[in-house]
Amino acid sequence: MKRTVNLTFNIIPEELESEKVFLIIDDILQEKFGNKFAGHNSFFDHVRRNNSSYLKGNTFVCLAISIPVSQSEDGIEYKTIPIGFRLYKKDKSKLTIAKELIDNIIKLLNDKSVTLLCDSWYTKGDILSCVKDHDNLKLIGAVRHDTAIFELPPPPNGKRGRNPIYGKKLNIKELDYEKNGDYYRATKLVKTRLFRDKTIEIMVTVKDIDDFKNPRVFINTNPKECKLEKLSKPKVSKKEMMVLLLVLLLIMKYAGVLKLYFMN
Repeated sequence: MKRTVNLTFNIIPEELESEKVFLIIDDILQEKFGNKFAGHNSFFDHVRRNNSSYLKGNTFVCLAISIPVSQSEDGIEYKTIPIGFRLYKKDKSKLTIAKELIDNIIKLLNDKSVTLLCDSWYTKGDILSCVKDHDNLKLIGAVRHDTAIFELPPPPNGKRGRNPIYGKKLNIKELDYEKNGDYYRATKLVKTRLFRDKTIEIMVTVKDIDDFKNPRVFINTNPKECKLEKLSKPKVSKKEMMVLLLVLLLIMKYAGVLKLYFMN
């Protein structure tokens, strides 16, 4: 992993060496027939559409790095490279495995601003501890829609006693929403128990503001340098689309190699 990370740094142009880099953590399912192999189990598959929502096989926790490779009038173009994965065997949680993958390479990124991207499965426990342990590591990720959020505390009033950590508790339904394409969106600086000492940014998106079904909530621990609103309006050029297509083809090829390996 460390060698792969060092090699990726050679791709970054000199004029973009001060730009932020992203780490992406997620897990992937690999179907396997039979049960006499390491890590075999039944796993819930969120995209499975047959008689069962479960898949027999392996789960891998994967880490990728996204680095700046060029700049144009459309902005900075990033290239995403997988740098490591671990087999999930249930002797450790996926959160612990993910933290170990990050800890293994984070010292190589001490001179860079790093943002970790993940879904709501990983915005808890060991991953939150990992973000708090490293000053240069920030987090942008999805969280549960019932995560408690609070107004910023009032300024000190000169009275004796400790100043409050949190302000008034907020209801995400009562935020100020604006229409953005097919969705309504609201952003706000808040406090949350996930990061007790930090002011973070949240973004809530929902398709129907009246029914308010299935809202999605995202947090950003570094709102001064990176705004969720800006990230939600990407400009994708034809060149970027070709890069995304190439990455998709490589992933499909990589998954096929894995499948052949585990079927043998």
